Amino acid sequence: MAYALRTTGDPLAYVNSVREVVRQADGRVPVSDVRTQRAEIEDDTHQEITLADLCSAFVGLKSVAEQGLAMLGVGGGLYLVGVARPDVEISVNIVAAIGGQKRVQGVNFGSTNFKRDIPMYAELYLQGRMNLDDLVSRRISLRDVNEGYAR
Repeated sequence: MAYALRTTGDPLAYVNSVREVVRQADGRVPVSDVRTQRAEIEDDTHQEITLADLCSAFVGLKSVAEQGLAMLGVGGGLYLVGVARPDVEISVNIVAAIGGQKRVQGVNFGSTNFKRDIPMYAELYLQGRMNLDDLVSRRISLRDVNEGYAR
């Protein structure tokens, strides 16, 4: 049986009070394995992250890229999107990379193949399979393009 308790302040400060209330309600019910929501989330997140198939590092920081690589499961891929400085390098453990069949790929401008992708996107839009209309928040003339970027 599991209970959830919303508190203000340190939730672990309420453990003894909760034990007493539960004991008064039914002395046969033990209160054990008391954990905070934060601890539960950290455990769940750690489990999921260590089995990640794909990670993307958008920040461009060495530490974020290396953490992304460390989080990959077997056969996982890390996509590096942002670069902070051109001199930033990441460390790769060769045995872990080869044994884990991990891959690292840089993404440059979305890594789009314009000749292939733009006609495909246009066709998907015309077929009603790609909703682009909801992405348009305002229409401007070409002469107002600089003002549009400023918004």
